[in-house]
Amino acid sequence: MRTMGKRTKRDRVWQYALTSTLRKDKRITPDEVADITGVSDRVARQTLVNIADGGWLNRETRSDGSVYYEQPYWLEFHADNYPGDV
Repeated sequence: MRTMGKRTKRDRVWQYALTSTLRKDKRITPDEVADITGVSDRVARQTLVNIADGGWLNRETRSDGSVYYEQPYWLEFHADNYPGDV
């Protein structure tokens, strides 16, 4: 029987980012992600960029230059298809 390894910092960022944006239809910022998940600002920013590069989140820039991430328009979430806890 295989067991899952310990969750990494990036795992926490992925889980929070996708749960917040897909399940709760919320916009998130790297600062918020860092605060909630307990990772450094750098880890939060880099992980969110990777998630967006993979197409799982949209990266948007406000007129003041700040960045936020949100659910892509094409990705629909259905609660029945989500196997994990929030």
